[in-house]
Amino acid sequence: MSHPSSSLPPAASRWLLAGLASGVAVGLALLLDVSPAGAVVHEVQVIPFEFVPRDVTVAAGDTVRWVWVMGTHTVTHGANCTEEPNSLFDVFSDPTHPVFEYQFNDPGTFAYFCRPHCLFVDMQGTVVVQGASDVPPVGGGSGIALAAPAPNPARAGTMVRYELAESRPVALSVHDAAGRLIRTLAGASGARGVHWVEWDGRDDEGLATASGIYWIRLDAGEISTSRSVVCLR
Repeated sequence: MSHPSSSLPPAASRWLLAGLASGVAVGLALLLDVSPAGAVVHEVQVIPFEFVPRDVTVAAGDTVRWVWVMGTHTVTHGANCTEEPNSLFDVFSDPTHPVFEYQFNDPGTFAYFCRPHCLFVDMQGTVVVQGASDVPPVGGGSGIALAAPAPNPARAGTMVRYELAESRPVALSVHDAAGRLIRTLAGASGARGVHWVEWDGRDDEGLATASGIYWIRLDAGEISTSRSVVCLR
């Protein structure tokens, strides 16, 4: 998929260099998010006893990235807590294996689960891969799409990427887990195309936010969408 316009602010380059210099896996994940146009990465967070989101729908050729947040888990191809005979993947998701990615090239439904937590707490998920003719327009027809922030988890800040199918007024904001507005992000462009905005991890008063889950919200008229980001201090 080609984009009508694309802009990458200097802040994105700072994140790339910082990630490469430190060797942090989630920093490298951002590099994948700004790879050539058409490469789409869908992020799933691996938290205690749950994959978030549990089910994702992608286009053939897209990549799913599982990002560890807390606990010791696996990402194992299979349904009903049983690994497939010809398993596509069976990997750890833990502090020493914080990021796992897999590119899905063939249409179909691919179930996966966590070995330690599937039977007792139903820690499972699915990836539905659509063929080219089944792929919906930007934002599933809404005309707006908000990508998962990267890096995520974030220690000092994160980059937010969104896409607009047509020009329209937009607002980008950050909310805490209770839904309270803590930051309005300046510089959100309403022009058609792909855009990047940096959140430095601070609230509207310039204070660093505490560790926890926050929500990046994109509003475009009557349409809104949001993505979660985990802050670690």
